[in-house]
Amino acid sequence: MYLNSNTVANPISTPPVSITYTLTTTINGCTKTDQVTVTVNTLLNPLVSATANPDPICAGKTSTLTAQGSANGGRGGPFQYIWNNGLGAGAIKTTPALNQNTTYVVTVVDAAQCTATNSVTVDVTPCGSIGDYVWIDTDGDGIQDANESGLNGVTVLLKDQNGNVLSTKITTTGPSGLQVIIFSRPHGK
Repeated sequence: MYLNSNTVANPISTPPVSITYTLTTTINGCTKTDQVTVTVNTLLNPLVSATANPDPICAGKTSTLTAQGSANGGRGGPFQYIWNNGLGAGAIKTTPALNQNTTYVVTVVDAAQCTATNSVTVDVTPCGSIGDYVWIDTDGDGIQDANESGLNGVTVLLKDQNGNVLSTKITTTGPSGLQVIIFSRPHGK
């Protein structure tokens, strides 16, 4: 079974799964039996991991996707990586600006043209923002009225949910006389 011939001295075996062959021969009334097992590794396709950084992201931002292939018993690299959703080929790709959760699938192709796929979802969250003006809100309506001027030199602290200070800025007068505060996302957050 799965032999190219059962009458030649060195047959070629091409089984789809592991199989044990038994050879029995009789010469001059003596019988001899021997076995050989052909082991088929059906898991030779490469493995691929896929990550997104940062994840989650704020709406309108991008994330960097990274794929990493490994041999898994097969021939190994060099590996080729192909991403869906129009990202194309390459191990590292940057998403377009996203406004909703988006799943990306990467296919890895190894030197033997064996393939594997994996996916990563970039989670998009609505992010709040801090207004860009500091003023004395004399009427308490939360809206800066014409008679409520901006305050220069006010220290503003951006804190996380535990009260830890993530960033500090001091208001400055912008080109139009408005008080401007610009925060960037803290490293690793």
